[in-house]
Amino acid sequence: MTLTDSDITRIKAYHEVGLTQSSIRAKAGHSRVTIGRVVAGKLDRIGARKVSRIVEKRRMLLAKLVRMRKRVGNRVLVRYPSAGSLVAPLKRAGFNASRTTVYRDLLVTHENRTRPKRPFDGENSFRMRRELKKRYKMTCGKRFVFSDEHFVTTNDHTCKTQWVAKGERSELVPRVHKSRYNIPSVMIWGAIGFNYKSPLVFIKKTEDEDGKKLGMNSKRYVSSCLAKMLNGPNAIPRGRIFMQDGARCHTAKATLAYLARKGQVVLEGWPPYSPDLNPIENLWRYIDVKIAERAPATLAELQRVTLEVWDAIPMSVINNYVLSFKGRFATHIQ
Repeated sequence: MTLTDSDITRIKAYHEVGLTQSSIRAKAGHSRVTIGRVVAGKLDRIGARKVSRIVEKRRMLLAKLVRMRKRVGNRVLVRYPSAGSLVAPLKRAGFNASRTTVYRDLLVTHENRTRPKRPFDGENSFRMRRELKKRYKMTCGKRFVFSDEHFVTTNDHTCKTQWVAKGERSELVPRVHKSRYNIPSVMIWGAIGFNYKSPLVFIKKTEDEDGKKLGMNSKRYVSSCLAKMLNGPNAIPRGRIFMQDGARCHTAKATLAYLARKGQVVLEGWPPYSPDLNPIENLWRYIDVKIAERAPATLAELQRVTLEVWDAIPMSVINNYVLSFKGRFATHIQ
């Protein structure tokens, strides 16, 4: 039977009230040897004997080593990320320990966690993130409007898992997932704010005279996206701060001049490689799932379903995403 911290506490309590080891064994369910080791203080934690002074020193050194970092160019890396990498620095300090011993030592005071992923960014992006936090930390979250482009496809973006009877692999329903270049796909653009949702824009593919595909430029961006957001019945409310990323068509002089003429305030200093800060990225995931549940098969069906899903998004969902922006300062900006 596994000995837990609560078991150790209970055995010590029984001993303190005067019960014999036989009585403690009947109540706790552990062997007399185990109970005797707990009572004698030879077990101070789960399955661990009282450690020697040398082991304590080794563990103290390990605690320092795992906190060490190294800088390579603009990136900060963990100097000793694994138990195996800690063997050599321990040996240099006079401690001969195997990888298994190091691993067991670390489990006493540490846990092995998966490192979170984040977009690649250098020191300049870290600086811009800190400046963004400082500039807008006190700004009401309801003032922001977030925009972005996104590709929607006919891929299956519904749940990755499925419950089936044990051994019945034939019941599994495959998820159809292909490269967007091999299936119907279309780029969309939209913007969301508190109690606000812009018209959805489908960005059509264009080609030059030689058949070469053309990307989005400032002229197309202004006419097809910004003009629909700033004019008409679904125009962005006055006093809002408009966020767009650092794409060339977004930061072009013609684009910024158009926004200035319209009196639109633009969020300053959006850091590169920062989709983790943009709440609309969560909305895109929401839309992908809703589209996949309708299973469109052709480009025409995909566009129709996408527009229906966009129109049906509850404003409460949008508001929750928008208001999460301020909380991302604490989660994603150090």
